[in-house]
Amino acid sequence: MSEPTGPRPPIPPQRPRRSVWDTFNPARLVFGLVLAAFGVIWLLDVSDVVDVDLDVVLPIGLIVVGVALLVSGTSGRSGGGLFGLGVVLIVILVLTTLVRVPFTGGVGDRTERPARFADRTYELGVGKLTVDLTAFAFDAETDPLSAAIEANVGIGQLVVLLPARSEVPCVSVDAHAGIGEVVVFGESRGGLGPDYQTRDVCTGPPVPELELSTGIGQVEVRRV
Repeated sequence: MSEPTGPRPPIPPQRPRRSVWDTFNPARLVFGLVLAAFGVIWLLDVSDVVDVDLDVVLPIGLIVVGVALLVSGTSGRSGGGLFGLGVVLIVILVLTTLVRVPFTGGVGDRTERPARFADRTYELGVGKLTVDLTAFAFDAETDPLSAAIEANVGIGQLVVLLPARSEVPCVSVDAHAGIGEVVVFGESRGGLGPDYQTRDVCTGPPVPELELSTGIGQVEVRRV
């Protein structure tokens, strides 16, 4: 005779399977894509593969982040990471607009020593750029009487070295820093937007016409 058995325990209900779309977070996807895109763009720029204009790239990234925040907000999902990324992009965009920080030209320390007296343009994104004008050769018969030498550094230091006054008696200087310091022949000006312009009238060649700027950092001009 079999023993009576009690009631069987109820079978717990099975949890419904969650699809991929239930766990999909567009905010995280866009956050990762934006970070990866900026990393690739930065790598291509510092490798001199392409010249990147951040005045175009930053607004595009900000638009993508804004659209993703709208999508995540309407779907009830959190977009905290995107919000932080958007704030960072806004700060960088404001700095590059107001301070005008050029990020072209690479990163690091570089020294330029032109051998001839002629128009030149130098750029460096981040680091120290030294333009050494002490060794150039001047030929009064073939070289121009004056030469425009433009140098720009995004973030860092720009140093221009000039020969003694006996060799180059007169120099035209137009130097500017977005945020930082400008030092020309020992005269220092600092703060927000310091600049320096010479008022001397140059009559004898050679006359280097220096147009110097840095977004954030220091511009220094001195004789050696």
